[in-house]
Amino acid sequence: MNKKAQFSEFWVEYVSAAMLIIAFYIAARGAYVGMVYVVALIAGAILGRFWYTFVKKKRSLLYILILTLAIMLGMIVGSIGADRRFIVLLFLIGIAVTYIIHAEKWIKTY
Repeated sequence: MNKKAQFSEFWVEYVSAAMLIIAFYIAARGAYVGMVYVVALIAGAILGRFWYTFVKKKRSLLYILILTLAIMLGMIVGSIGADRRFIVLLFLIGIAVTYIIHAEKWIKTY
């Protein structure tokens, strides 16, 4: 597979990762607590897609579970002035909604 085909297959992950890095930076600046909640929802949505891909390809779920817990722990530790229960709730909602959207085939996934 050439590089162009690989980018066209995983462009969502690349764009999402870039936007998530920008959002993490803005949230870490602490200017607006609501941005932490938005980052939690976006991170959950990205991980929901990864969860669907791992389940679909019947790979070991240990790696994605460790990644999910590490990101959740990082957001909980880094959230100063935000309700940590709400962050976990938004994170899990993001995972669940994106997983359901992919499982119901509303979005085409390779």
